[in-house]
Amino acid sequence: MASASSSRVVHAEYYRDLFKSADGEITARPTGEWLADHTREINNLRAALDWAFFSPGGDRAIGVALTIAAIPLWLRLSLLEECRTRTHQALGNLATGESRQPWEMKLYAALGASTSRAPEMVTAFTKALDIAQHLDDTEYQLRALSGLNFYHFRSGRYRAALPFAEKFLEVAAQRSDPYDQLFGNRTIGMTKHFLGDQIGARSHLEQALFHQIPPTSGMI
Repeated sequence: MASASSSRVVHAEYYRDLFKSADGEITARPTGEWLADHTREINNLRAALDWAFFSPGGDRAIGVALTIAAIPLWLRLSLLEECRTRTHQALGNLATGESRQPWEMKLYAALGASTSRAPEMVTAFTKALDIAQHLDDTEYQLRALSGLNFYHFRSGRYRAALPFAEKFLEVAAQRSDPYDQLFGNRTIGMTKHFLGDQIGARSHLEQALFHQIPPTSGMI
């Protein structure tokens, strides 16, 4: 029994580390190649998560870490309900303490991105934004702001959407990724267009249109 339990730990830790490494490879590899390599492991991922959360000898900390590491795969495969379910599962198994905050932030951001339930989406992205601001994490501030803008924009609440777009551009200015500012200007431009502010919309859309992406940025 001890040997079997030990092998399950090794199995879960292996896939936790594999998917953590995969997350760091996303922008460096062609999407199709990345997906081909990691999609074939999805049943091992599911088995490891089931062991971590439901087995008497499971390890919830490994399960939470593996859930976070697997989020990019679920989202890229459009396995949104699976991502949502597993994210809820991980949130319910977080240990107490300060170290949970970065994990909560990532899980709430994933929940917002994977749910089709409007109240849940707003709550999740709002929680992710609050934690990201507290941790001064600009990447997750942008993810949450983009999600909140998307929700209000798609709901036709353009006036409510605009402050999130403007805050996105403000935070984007703190980062070196030129695509962040391009996206921010485009989002503000589209929002202002639907608010009837065509002069403001044109100003931001022209900035997006003529934004120069440095050839050395390493982006694909």
